Amino acid sequence: MHSKNRKNLEMFIFVTKILNPPGLSMTAYD
Repeated sequence: MHSKNRKNLEMFIFVTKILNPPGLSMTAYD
């Protein structure tokens, strides 16, 4: 990932962990 998108990626993972099932959460980390 580009460092420019790092904050967006972290926010995406944060939201995904809360709103989506564990399977999608783990996919977001990949």
